[in-house]
Amino acid sequence: MKKFIIIPLLLTSFLFSCGGNTGGDATYQVTWDLANGSAPIVETYKKGEMPKYPGYEPILIEKDEEARRNGEREFCKWFEEWDHEIVPVTSNTTYKAIYSEADKRLIVTTITIPGGVKSGNHIEFNYEFLDWIDKDMFINWGDDDCTTFEELKDTNKAEHNYHPEDETTQAVKISIYGSVKALSNIHIDVSGGPVLINLSNTFFTIPEGCFEYTRGIKSVMIPKSVISIGWQAFNGCEDLKTVTFERGSELEKIDSYSFKDTALDNIVIPKTVTFIGTRAFENTKLTEVTIPASVTTIEEGAFGNCSLLVKFNVDKNNEVYSNYTSEGANTYSILEKQGDRLVAGCRGSVIANGTKIIGREAFGKVQFLGEAKINFPSSVVKIESDAFAESNLVEITGDISNVTSVGSYAFSMTKITEVNIPKSVTEIGLGAFTGCTELTKITVADDNPVYEDGGDNGNSIIEKESHRLIAGCTGATIPNTVTSIDIEAFAGMGITSITIPDSVTDIEHSAFYGCFNLEEVNFGTNPKVKTLRQAVFSRSGLTSVTIPKSIEIIGESAFFTCEELTSVAFEAGSQLKEIDLQAFMMCPKLETVNLTSFTSTDSNDVPKLIYDTAFSYCSDNLKFYVISEEVKNAFMNAPGSEWSTHEDRFVVGSPSSL
Repeated sequence: MKKFIIIPLLLTSFLFSCGGNTGGDATYQVTWDLANGSAPIVETYKKGEMPKYPGYEPILIEKDEEARRNGEREFCKWFEEWDHEIVPVTSNTTYKAIYSEADKRLIVTTITIPGGVKSGNHIEFNYEFLDWIDKDMFINWGDDDCTTFEELKDTNKAEHNYHPEDETTQAVKISIYGSVKALSNIHIDVSGGPVLINLSNTFFTIPEGCFEYTRGIKSVMIPKSVISIGWQAFNGCEDLKTVTFERGSELEKIDSYSFKDTALDNIVIPKTVTFIGTRAFENTKLTEVTIPASVTTIEEGAFGNCSLLVKFNVDKNNEVYSNYTSEGANTYSILEKQGDRLVAGCRGSVIANGTKIIGREAFGKVQFLGEAKINFPSSVVKIESDAFAESNLVEITGDISNVTSVGSYAFSMTKITEVNIPKSVTEIGLGAFTGCTELTKITVADDNPVYEDGGDNGNSIIEKESHRLIAGCTGATIPNTVTSIDIEAFAGMGITSITIPDSVTDIEHSAFYGCFNLEEVNFGTNPKVKTLRQAVFSRSGLTSVTIPKSIEIIGESAFFTCEELTSVAFEAGSQLKEIDLQAFMMCPKLETVNLTSFTSTDSNDVPKLIYDTAFSYCSDNLKFYVISEEVKNAFMNAPGSEWSTHEDRFVVGSPSSL
């Protein structure tokens, strides 16, 4: 399960508001009206500049009313030109897209893959309607050049048949002959219309990614010869609702992500299946699942985020799994008999007495019924990683006095409001409560041997021996006994301000990542932190920040995408040595970087800007303020530095005096 991963964004264009339109620096708005339902693109150009459309050529997709009713076809209009000639800018101008006449798009109704196809490499089916002739379909066969179906037919590899009833409808059948030995990764570009996949009765394996993200597939019949459905075989087939298995199915393996993100609402798992992989049925519309006696392995998250799933049934003859605890209580979940470990739950599940372990991702993304509470029996001793992550869980009730371990991200991004750590808990994993925006109270039992909560208004979890704060929440106060703040300790929390005491020497990466409400960070009078690590305040709500004098390095993406940040200053006596990649990138309101605390005219003494992207995609009005022309020259000539790329943004003087 992904947690607060930083993904740097590369933009091809950025929008800024128009400035004045008088004088030598006049600017004007150029509006690109795509005329296809998309928002217009507005850009600013200086007088005399030649405007250039910043994206790919637009297209217009339309359906007529009959097509909407029958779901059979749609029309595509291709971009031809703008409504008037593009010329250098002299005033505010709008260009409107003009499209061609509509093309009829192909509707695939049947794909048949015969028994000769056993395994293999890569085939892509891309449909481009040219005319009602045989040349309008192409196959990419392995590393060969694009080949027409007619050429493949000549080599006994494939054939296709058209059955157009008239010029407004078209049925297509594709067959691949038994002589074909290599097949995987079929990508079908279709628009509208149902697609039925028929696999021949000697087809052994549906390869990984074979039909991934194919639109229009609504029904699949799996022949009895298939023993394995590969990794991501039907992943993202958003129209796939029905999967049936031929009588006498020999299927053994349903691999990871096989049916993830489909519309599947019912499935009868064959009685020969032994393996169900990670997230195999995640985010489907299943309401009830029966696990046959043959299944011996169910990996984490196999049925995660199935918002309609209310019940699991496990065959009573299954030797590995059961609905019942060793004490005979029905959980409506899937439990491993050995160890009473709950491996998959749903919105209708209960954690019955006798359950000892809540497995990894067991309730991940589950939308609980009613008040979204979960009751713990006293038998529970361990909560594994991601056990309740991204669920709508609001409250934990019952008896948690015997829990000894809480895994990484176990309750991350839930709706819980209060956490009580009993004395029995001696292990808490990374980010156990990350992203719990509603969490306002954390307490730790006074007699817990490993953790404490920081006392009055501490609202944190702190390791006693290392003085490391591993989790905080809204309303937390960092006590002056804390020496380090752990990875993602406050990430995604609802805090509005925080004070870092002088006792803190280290703040780990992503510690305050995603604190969208965080407007203010204060450091003590004698700060000891030397590095602001990767993404430490990224995506926070900071409006201004003063970097304390102790900081030597501002790390990669430290303030990435702080969308409300307007100004950055450096404390007098700053020891700053370098600003790293994307440190302040994507701060669109950042206009002021006050460097006047740096007074040395020696280019070896000023901080280095390691990458010019540190301030990319900030405000058009961004300025760097220095105290003298000599200091500016020191910045421009700093060895191994990229300040010179921003030379035109440097201003001599302080922001307040200008």
